[in-house]
Amino acid sequence: MAAHLPKDNYRKIVPFEERKIKASLILKQHSDRIPVVVECSDQLQNQHPLKKNKFIVPFELTLAQFMFIIRKHMKLEPTHAVFVFINNKLHPTTTMMGELYANEKDPDGFMYLCVFQESTFGQNHNAKHLKPSLHNASVTDTLSGL
Repeated sequence: MAAHLPKDNYRKIVPFEERKIKASLILKQHSDRIPVVVECSDQLQNQHPLKKNKFIVPFELTLAQFMFIIRKHMKLEPTHAVFVFINNKLHPTTTMMGELYANEKDPDGFMYLCVFQESTFGQNHNAKHLKPSLHNASVTDTLSGL
């Protein structure tokens, strides 16, 4: 099964100027927090729906801590591996969200996280004891660089 990128719904539904105004208001009202939009792959969203996709996240929270919050919202078991991409890149989970925001925010003022389930990398869910394999060279290169 091929991986499907998140649909990028928020950017398609909400016009750029409106998103920019919303992000600006969030930053003004919450000077120690950042506006984040989380978009899940279709497969993950179908199996473990994320009902809320916009978050106001403290600067000092690490990516790992934020991933824990997302996992709780999705009611994911600890055995489900997920990967978070920001601008098509994996980042160390020890990175502070504020640092990520400074380097990766969108021109509209939001930072967009794309969440994928482990099967994105080729795991066959029908074969319970098979290890996941990596098929995408760019993802493989990114993972080996960590």
